[in-house]
Amino acid sequence: MNASILSIGDELLIGQTVNTNASWIGNELNKLGYKIKNQLSISDDLNEIINSLDYLSSQNDVIIITGGLGPTKDDITKTALCKYFGAELVLDSLAFDNLEKYYQERGRTLTETNISQAYVPNNAKSLQNSVGAAPGTFYDLNEKYYFSLPGVPKEMKAIFTENIYNILKQKIESSGVTIYGNKLIYTTGIPESTLSDLLEEFEANNKQIKLAYLPSFKGVKLRIDTEGVNLGEINSKIDDAIAKIKVVLFDYFIDSENDILTTVVNLLKEKKIKISVAESCTGGMLGQQLTTLSGSSNFFEGGIISYSNEIKNKFLNVSEQILSEFGAVSEETAFQMALNCRIKFNTDYAISITGIAGPTSDYSDKPVGTVYIGIASKSGVKVEKFIFGKEREMNRELSCTYALKMLYNEVLNKINTNS
Repeated sequence: MNASILSIGDELLIGQTVNTNASWIGNELNKLGYKIKNQLSISDDLNEIINSLDYLSSQNDVIIITGGLGPTKDDITKTALCKYFGAELVLDSLAFDNLEKYYQERGRTLTETNISQAYVPNNAKSLQNSVGAAPGTFYDLNEKYYFSLPGVPKEMKAIFTENIYNILKQKIESSGVTIYGNKLIYTTGIPESTLSDLLEEFEANNKQIKLAYLPSFKGVKLRIDTEGVNLGEINSKIDDAIAKIKVVLFDYFIDSENDILTTVVNLLKEKKIKISVAESCTGGMLGQQLTTLSGSSNFFEGGIISYSNEIKNKFLNVSEQILSEFGAVSEETAFQMALNCRIKFNTDYAISITGIAGPTSDYSDKPVGTVYIGIASKSGVKVEKFIFGKEREMNRELSCTYALKMLYNEVLNKINTNS
């Protein structure tokens, strides 16, 4: 069962507003089993709206429209829908009552211009807006469903969740058609091409599964796509595929739900593990990432941004001899940074990162992108050397990602050893 999303607004086309609505709606439709056929963004133009509806109607069972329902002259979506469906605007009494209450609660005067938002096409079902002014509308034309929603994200989401979700769920469940489903799994520490090579045999032997490779600095996400007659069948196929892929990927597999950061944070909270960080080239980025998620105070004690050699020596007790003999970017420096950071903060683990982020370097014998990452625990310190690339922000992001992966491996190894 095909679905499409039609986003209306000049602000989307010229880059003044990022179209998060289409992303959110697409994800919701995908979870219900619909196949997303199109996503179109068009201008606030009457003929453009009508032509787009003609085009989308020929290919889809469901069309969701966002934008252009406000009270101003540039909001012409309702006018276009009236022309397309052969309707006229009438005052919806429930929408008017909600609108009146909405303005009263905010101490604002309800003007004629505002009241225009309560008018809906007379052949549409009104979908009430619990968090805003303009209602949505629903049209059923020859078993094709059309929904028109406000462009304000919180209003669009409220109307979709409270009204549209169950309508679409019932439609697809009663249709008996093939439905589609997918799930993401997360990997890290392996490039896309190598990952594809490892999974070549799996893909050859599992034709009912389609893999999509989605690379980023933090690792390659794998999307597992399949189809079936119901969500139960789809979930069973996907779970079986994940189990097989996990065996093939070994250490590169992170999680079937979360990226490396969320996976590590959840593990630290679950096992009540305390950590600290000592950062040089990442300038606090790792600490910032670890504290973006709720509950970070349960595991994160603090960190030191030791950008200069003086700070490495003064606050992390990296000896002047090591800094002079081996340099700030070295295995020896990373070792002492991690070791002394753990001691200073009295944590279970400490992570150190020191490297050359680029694009220039003070080291003639070490290329840009050289990074040393240390993990200190009560049982000792491990340091690994990486050579990433020449792009500064990429090197900083990769340093954090590999530091998280090293910590994840260390914690899991400790858990498995003690179990």
